[in-house]
Amino acid sequence: MKMRWTWAGIALLIWMGVLPGAAGASSYELSATAKTSFAKMKAAADAPLAAKLGAQYDELGALQKQAEQWDAQIKALHDRNDAAAADVRKLVSRIDADKIAKLDAQVKQAKERYKPLFANYAALNDKISAVRPLKNKELNALLKLQASTMKVSVQLARDEIRVKEAALKAAKASASAGAKKVRTALAETDPLKTRIQSEKSAASAAKKSFAAVWKTFNAAVKKQDAKGASDSLATLLTLARQTNDAKAKQHGLEQKIAETIAKSKSLLA
Repeated sequence: MKMRWTWAGIALLIWMGVLPGAAGASSYELSATAKTSFAKMKAAADAPLAAKLGAQYDELGALQKQAEQWDAQIKALHDRNDAAAADVRKLVSRIDADKIAKLDAQVKQAKERYKPLFANYAALNDKISAVRPLKNKELNALLKLQASTMKVSVQLARDEIRVKEAALKAAKASASAGAKKVRTALAETDPLKTRIQSEKSAASAAKKSFAAVWKTFNAAVKKQDAKGASDSLATLLTLARQTNDAKAKQHGLEQKIAETIAKSKSLLA
């Protein structure tokens, strides 16, 4: 017998993941027989209860549609947040990178430029030490004069290198402090992520409970127990609302994460 699916029935089955071929498909599918039994049970019930059954079933489908919308919005926002956070981390790693690279190059260039001077000065001092035992006053005096004259240039060179190294060190310290400030701000998303996991757990728990109640609902339909079916639907609605409430909170937390990431990025300006 070919099944004819109502929108509410399809939405409900999608929510339960029980449509043929659906991810996580299980045995909680409304069969054609069960759908016929539900319609028969509703037709046999008094008008108020029949209307209630129809309204409950339709609301369950609407809540599923809302759940799907929440899922789509949460995923989109979560993906944007992940990309934005990655962008901030990338920018953090490049704080004052050009400035630091320039200063580092200046230090290296200065050291390279003065390398011959330092080498000659060291060689001259070695020569002074080598000839000292010879007790040649004139040679010692000449070498010491040369060393004294060169010492001024060496000291100036060392001072220049020291200044450049200090500038490089200061730039690195400033970049490190700036990076730490941004990372600290970005870390404020961690407790929000923990709360999201709690809401996911709440939604998962509600879905598991839904599975058990769904069986009770099916049993009531099979027995043509309209009151029992309505009671089960009432519980299913409560669980569906709990699920959507948890998803709404997840979305709200993702929004807070987005705000926190934007705040951390503003510190890079």
